[in-house]
Amino acid sequence: MKTNFQKTKSKDQPSLPRSVEEYLRTGVPEGERNQALFAAATQLRDLPMPEEYALYHLEPRALADGLPPDEIRSAIASAYSRPPREPAVSAAPIKGGYSPRPDAGASYRIASSVPSMCPLEDAEPISLPDRIECGFEKLAMAAFEEGEGICIGGTFEDDDGNHKPESGVTLSREKWLEKVNSKRAAGDLGKVLTGKNGIFIRVNPMRVDPKSKNSDSDVSALRHILVEFDLDQSGNRIPKDRQLGAILASNLPVTAVLDSGNKSIHAWVRVDAKNRAEYDIRVQEVYSAFGCGVDLANKNPSRYSRCPDGLRTENGKVERQSLLMLNVGAESWDSWKRQHEKAQAMAAAASPLPPEILAQLADASQIETDEPKGEIEEVPELLKQFPVVSGSELQANHPNPPEPVIEGLVGRGEKLILGSASKAGKTFCILNLAGAVTVGGDWLGFKCRKGKVLFINFEVSAPRMAERNRHLAAAGVDLSDVEFFNLRGAQLNWQTLLLALRHRARLENYSLIILDPIYKLLDGTDENNNSEVAKMMSEVEQIAVGTGALIAYVHHFSKGNQAGKDAMDAMSGAGVFARDPDAILVLREHVEKGCFTLDAVVRNYRSPEPVVIEYAFPCYKVRDDLDSSRLKSARRGGHNRKGGPETVVELLTSRGPMNSPELQKALVELTGASDRAARRYMSDSLKDGKHKKVVEVQGLYRLAEE
Repeated sequence: MKTNFQKTKSKDQPSLPRSVEEYLRTGVPEGERNQALFAAATQLRDLPMPEEYALYHLEPRALADGLPPDEIRSAIASAYSRPPREPAVSAAPIKGGYSPRPDAGASYRIASSVPSMCPLEDAEPISLPDRIECGFEKLAMAAFEEGEGICIGGTFEDDDGNHKPESGVTLSREKWLEKVNSKRAAGDLGKVLTGKNGIFIRVNPMRVDPKSKNSDSDVSALRHILVEFDLDQSGNRIPKDRQLGAILASNLPVTAVLDSGNKSIHAWVRVDAKNRAEYDIRVQEVYSAFGCGVDLANKNPSRYSRCPDGLRTENGKVERQSLLMLNVGAESWDSWKRQHEKAQAMAAAASPLPPEILAQLADASQIETDEPKGEIEEVPELLKQFPVVSGSELQANHPNPPEPVIEGLVGRGEKLILGSASKAGKTFCILNLAGAVTVGGDWLGFKCRKGKVLFINFEVSAPRMAERNRHLAAAGVDLSDVEFFNLRGAQLNWQTLLLALRHRARLENYSLIILDPIYKLLDGTDENNNSEVAKMMSEVEQIAVGTGALIAYVHHFSKGNQAGKDAMDAMSGAGVFARDPDAILVLREHVEKGCFTLDAVVRNYRSPEPVVIEYAFPCYKVRDDLDSSRLKSARRGGHNRKGGPETVVELLTSRGPMNSPELQKALVELTGASDRAARRYMSDSLKDGKHKKVVEVQGLYRLAEE
């Protein structure tokens, strides 16, 4: 787009906000570029300045910071897709103790005809209320649900003498409350977990796992965004009473307001994001609601806040971290969005543009552009939920890969399929996996990470499943901590099951969820229908993403001997069964009685070499002494499969043209027929009228062209 905005600023042209000037002068580091650009564009929008003006001023800075042009234009367009914000004004002081949400329709903001560049700086101070007694216990009950993990950490001193937060300890909400009560430390968490420079608590529920690193990937619910204030646009510290005024004036849904015990107020804004992409967008919306002064370092979901009732020492003086308020502002994120957008639209309609801006718009109307004129296009919902990011931002947002569940094969939030012939012990095999994950043991030669397991049993009756548990216990496989959901005979559809699993996953942090067998979820739909199977696998994907668990499921082979097929071609039914999972494991019969060759095809790791495993009821063990390539083929004179012209068509479809000896050998291996019978199948296929026509051309058997 070509513009005719001049760099020289006339005396009538409004000055840029100080925060925008600072951004233009210094830029920002990787990981903050999109957010800083979005915030600057939002402030120019609120002046209000035309979008072309924002693009002219901001694009060179963003390019210098390393953002590509498409991302720059997308961020600015996203900021301008919303009306200018209304300013923050005063609110009535709130006394100490619990603070209820305002009645429906009430708000701490009123309309103004003068747009604000920084609502934080316009907010009226509000005196801090008295601290809430037993603040940790009350915060735990308000911000976390039953069974959810709460991560709390103290501090340590590094080599340079700086006090830094520890990684923390994650226990269930109930365990922490029990710990506090058992130490008789109600209202003084420092007796349970001490830290010279205070105690920290992560603002979102975390996975309860001793091996967890307490990082973003361990967050189990994207519930809160931490808002903490830094410096104002002049570089001065913002008084705590004005910080509190800005929080209440925003009317954002705030679960808790805390006093850090030093210079800042912390607000836990409730956003209830469905996924990380939606969370990141809501971070931008929350931060832009304040306009300036917000500490941008708090944008990740595993962020630490100060924990109520902890003590910290600042300049030799001991200060208490306190809970000030609970449940203030709008009822929910959606409620706040509706009120906020309505107020913005009313303020924009009531506020005419200043003459100098109208002059700028008049100039902008003469801009030469190759783009079609008209209203600014609303950002599509898909881009809001799944924004386009640069490679560097992708790496910054996801510094660690998913935690492995089966090392070298597959991790949390991914999918695994185990396939074999019918009655080959698949259920016992997958039960062995459940036991291995529960204790952090080995399975088929692979090391498993310890975690919680849910086994969803569609096929075996509950008494029979209990019997299998006893068989495995006698063999040393303890399933007493595995949870079973026995659904044989249940009349359910996929949506019903999905709701139940989502509810259960909120109570337990599952590392592995097993579906045995997967075809039972088709609810009567043809398993060969790729479209229907794809829909089902999309629902399975929702469970994997929503729970963060590995989803493992069991499926059966297609009919016939599978020795000559690739692992991905062995599964029965639609091809989606084999293309969708992140790891495919198949058990094919070995020439050694009771043994199987295990083949693995994996998406995110290097595929391991095939191994032979022996099924010694009810367990499997690796047989390193056997050759994995010696698969059991159909025997002459056997009755593995009935042959005929259709078998010839199947082989030519899967393998392509073959000469007479090759085709005969393949028929013998596949069906167990004699050489004479195989030659008869070949002859019959040339004159068969019921199936695809087979022709013999220059010694090669092939399918005739349609």
